[in-house]
Amino acid sequence: QVNLRDRAGHRLSLFIRAAVLRRDEAGTPVQALVVIHDVTEREAAAEALRKAQALLTESEKTLRIGDW
Repeated sequence: QVNLRDRAGHRLSLFIRAAVLRRDEAGTPVQALVVIHDVTEREAAAEALRKAQALLTESEKTLRIGDW
């Protein structure tokens, strides 16, 4: 996974997977397949969930309810 910024400065999270498909007689790669999957939204959703869970835990402790 790679984190980059686009030209506008927005953060991008990309999952990159590559495989050599064919090599020449010397073993040098001459054909490869690269798949790039943008996981930016998934990463943002996971971070929002972590923050919400932390807020819930803190609220439960403050109110003395829930599992703490």
